[in-house]
Amino acid sequence: MAFRSHGTVVGEVGAGDGEVVNQINNANWESYESNPAWPMRPHAGDGYRYGARTTFTLPVDADSLYLFARGAYQHGNVRIIQSGTVERGTVHVEIRAAYHEERALSRVALYRLRRGSNEHGIGIYTPVWGWTLNHRDQVQFQVTFTFPTSPAETPLRIRRFETETGLFSYTLGNLYETMFFDQISITTSNSNIKVESITLEHGIFKSSNGYIAGHYNASRLLKLVTSNEQIKATILLFDGDSSGTELEMQTCNSPIKSEVSLISQSNTGGTFRVSARSSNSPISLQYAEAPPTSTLTSNVTTSNNEALVKMHSTFEGTFEVATSNASSVLKASRGDDGRRVIHQRKVGSSIVGSVSWGERRRLRGSTSVRSSNGRVSLEV
Repeated sequence: MAFRSHGTVVGEVGAGDGEVVNQINNANWESYESNPAWPMRPHAGDGYRYGARTTFTLPVDADSLYLFARGAYQHGNVRIIQSGTVERGTVHVEIRAAYHEERALSRVALYRLRRGSNEHGIGIYTPVWGWTLNHRDQVQFQVTFTFPTSPAETPLRIRRFETETGLFSYTLGNLYETMFFDQISITTSNSNIKVESITLEHGIFKSSNGYIAGHYNASRLLKLVTSNEQIKATILLFDGDSSGTELEMQTCNSPIKSEVSLISQSNTGGTFRVSARSSNSPISLQYAEAPPTSTLTSNVTTSNNEALVKMHSTFEGTFEVATSNASSVLKASRGDDGRRVIHQRKVGSSIVGSVSWGERRRLRGSTSVRSSNGRVSLEV
């Protein structure tokens, strides 16, 4: 198999990434150092010999803030935090690079980008695969977005924050009280996403072969999607106008464990849709809080393992508990005053029925728990 020689070929800006506002190459980073202490060691006993650092400033009121990292020979971590040292109206972006050889940094193209009239971002570009797979050609990056602090009464509003990276893990700080994201989309691969806390309207967090964890507050849509790694999250869903709030959690070959709270300001109790799907691994889902008149559609599905769901006592609606080659279990409580009405019947290996607070109550919601070759349990 032929490989291109070690040259100074650099990565290129992708179509649709934006126009170049400023370019950083191997000769004009703000500072350089030897034997940087911050990177993770790529190989046991093998630290990076060199490091470089530079910074950018982006407007916090941009229609979109974004980060793209494209190409081979790169990996790293992205941090999103707040600090009182950042000037109001701006976002401070610090980028550190750690590398073994000068030739590795020479292949990196780092840009400040702009799309349209008010979308601002950063692009990290390296060449596609083209030479021998020498780990000393790797560059490790640490990208830190630091937003200005804001009081909880007037949280900092971000219209859209978007990333597309590969082999970059994510660490988001304790942001839920002092920042609000209209839209946030985090996309990576083979890396973890860890969120201390965040509040958002629309949010998508997507990886593969990396876990997703943390506390999320969402008021319209939240998607947590990965593969071959677990999802472990506490989630608050808020429906302020009865238009509905949706949660989707999906992985494969790994467990899902989540505690979900439902909150509403409307007198209808809110409308919520929750789904959790895996395969070959267990799912555990518990509803910790829900308004008495809320409408909830809950679907949990796995295979070759157990699925356990505990509804909040306010839930009213139909239910289905189904599996094959294992047991289906319904745990039901009639409440302290005996007013909770439960109807159930066995259909093959499934249990179906309904639960309500009174015979004539309207059945607003539904919940289903399904597996194959694994025990399923529903508590209502």
